[in-house]
Amino acid sequence: MRFKDFEDVLSADRMRRYVKACGGNVQKGMTLYRYNLILSSEMLKIISCFEVALRNRIDRTLEPYFGNDWLRDSCLPGGIFDNPRTLGTQKIIGKAYQGLIATSSYTPTKLMAEMEFGIWKYMYSGPQYSATGQKLLSVFPSKPKSTPTLHIDNKYIFNELDRINQIRNRIAHHEPICFTAGMPIKSVVYVQSEYARILKLLGWMEIDGLDLLYEWRRDNEYWLKYSRYITLRVLKSMEEQAVTQAELARRMGCSQQYVSTLLKGSTNMTLETIARLENALHIDIVQTALTYVTGYDIDTTSNPQFLNDSSEESN
Repeated sequence: MRFKDFEDVLSADRMRRYVKACGGNVQKGMTLYRYNLILSSEMLKIISCFEVALRNRIDRTLEPYFGNDWLRDSCLPGGIFDNPRTLGTQKIIGKAYQGLIATSSYTPTKLMAEMEFGIWKYMYSGPQYSATGQKLLSVFPSKPKSTPTLHIDNKYIFNELDRINQIRNRIAHHEPICFTAGMPIKSVVYVQSEYARILKLLGWMEIDGLDLLYEWRRDNEYWLKYSRYITLRVLKSMEEQAVTQAELARRMGCSQQYVSTLLKGSTNMTLETIARLENALHIDIVQTALTYVTGYDIDTTSNPQFLNDSSEESN
């Protein structure tokens, strides 16, 4: 795809940083953009794994005090978040609960899954921390003791979770995470520091982060190959056809937010979703994905060349 067409789809402002970081080489700038997508996808999986561990530990900590339906009860009249200082939390939980009730699908586990990372972060904000009985520091039994110069209290945990939430939001909004802060200089220092933060907090939770992520990646490695290929295959076709996320959503009959989630590369797509993508973009995904992942030349389809840096930069 020509850079001008690529730029028209993604915007000149978005691409300017990538090209500048590559010394003005537009082909390398396009490749860097795709690498940022892959890096973002991998980091989002790590954050999601941490988020599940955190919410489960919070649930396990509060359930003995407030009951199995503590999250639902917290947003009801008289619940622990039914006070002026925690109205935002109450509204978010209440909206999710009402949505599950409307579809007759409520369970405590499903309500937990409906919550975004911000809810668990705010459990360590002053009002929410007090409302839950100041019990949630026990989620981190191996945290270091506070010192006169460093207080590892609920505020400290809140700030640590806020940093993780910030990179999560950057990824969700397709912002770059491959640069030095505020500068168009290629760097993975930011990602490495947030990865180290996640491992630290998992350690404080007495979870072996490296072992957890290794097991998760090993169990999901084969599927991740398909997921990454499908995402890049769709993005390539969108570039070639100058199809925006809004247009793809219209063709698929879904929301643009759903398309944005699919393009992060971490969604376990159903066959129906893949078929809708194929129909919307007039491409074959399943057959070429099998060829790419297995290495076997199924039918006459060859491995996709757009994943090869050298081929792209030579055009």
